[in-house]
Amino acid sequence: MATSTSRPAATTSTYAASSTPRPAAPGASFVSTVGAAKQQPKKAPALKGSFTKDLRPMMYAFGDHNNPAPDTVAVMEEILMDYMIDVCTTAMKKTKRTNIQIDGLREALSHPADVKKLARMEELLFMQEDIKRARAQFNEKDDRAAP
Repeated sequence: MATSTSRPAATTSTYAASSTPRPAAPGASFVSTVGAAKQQPKKAPALKGSFTKDLRPMMYAFGDHNNPAPDTVAVMEEILMDYMIDVCTTAMKKTKRTNIQIDGLREALSHPADVKKLARMEELLFMQEDIKRARAQFNEKDDRAAP
């Protein structure tokens, strides 16, 4: 039994010859395009670039390259800023105040999707109080020991 090892004749595609060139990609990112469809236009955040230094190691810890591409970091930062703005806006609306209160953040993060974030916030608040108590005890001991 002999098997044929020859390849089939190459075919030429008629698509490449008959198609028109594709338009250039839009200048806006996907995230801003999707966000613009949901929300009214907003100013570019003044804090742009402030999370870049922290996002790079976080992205690496979650499986990205050691030195991720700048545009990838920019998209992640844009997503983060949009999320933070949404949470803070929701927190201010819940408390009907112009500044953010802890109770407003609790209510804003009380959705089922944010249960882990709420638990982490509660843990950090507990640790903050625990550190305050420890510092107060340390200061009391210093005050009693000083003549």
